[in-house]
Amino acid sequence: MVREKVLVVEDEKITGLDICQMVWDLGYQPTGPIASGEDAYAVALSERPDIILMDITLKGQLNGIETAVAIRCRYRCPVVFVTAHSDEVTFNRARAAVPAGWVLKPVNEGELQTAIERALRQYRSGEPPVQVLHAPSYEFADWREGKDRYQRSS
Repeated sequence: MVREKVLVVEDEKITGLDICQMVWDLGYQPTGPIASGEDAYAVALSERPDIILMDITLKGQLNGIETAVAIRCRYRCPVVFVTAHSDEVTFNRARAAVPAGWVLKPVNEGELQTAIERALRQYRSGEPPVQVLHAPSYEFADWREGKDRYQRSS
């Protein structure tokens, strides 16, 4: 049986390893944890995961929201945010990435399973996302331009 690939993007190593173990226990093939947005972008494009579990706060210059937007511009894949941030400001900023779901930290395996299954089911059925992302395709080297455009529109 081929396991679906799950990219885990989490800058806290222990939390990332815990999530990877949960992903494995749920029957999926984890990749990661990846700590920076720049590395997550590169891995997503090379490994082509079936789904991405993305923290919002990451190491490096890109946060999880910016990374998810950059990935969506080049590769169609559901992204579930796994984050400790549940405030309205963060939620509204994250909507630009058109996430397939949310899991709040500390991560509960049951909630993680539900979020993964729902995101994959929605993606496979071709259901449109709740909102459409109207972001131009741009090369990763030009992410700052996209970031500036994103910040101006917020």
